[in-house]
Amino acid sequence: MSDLFPQVTSDEIDPEAAAEQAKRDAEIISDKPPHHQD
Repeated sequence: MSDLFPQVTSDEIDPEAAAEQAKRDAEIISDKPPHHQD
């Protein structure tokens, strides 16, 4: 049944919290040391 329905639906996501998390994720990615670049 879990294949048919997502764990979290779009109405359960707080857009402000999602934007903050995306900002934080981008910050973490940009903080990689040079020897960790892809």
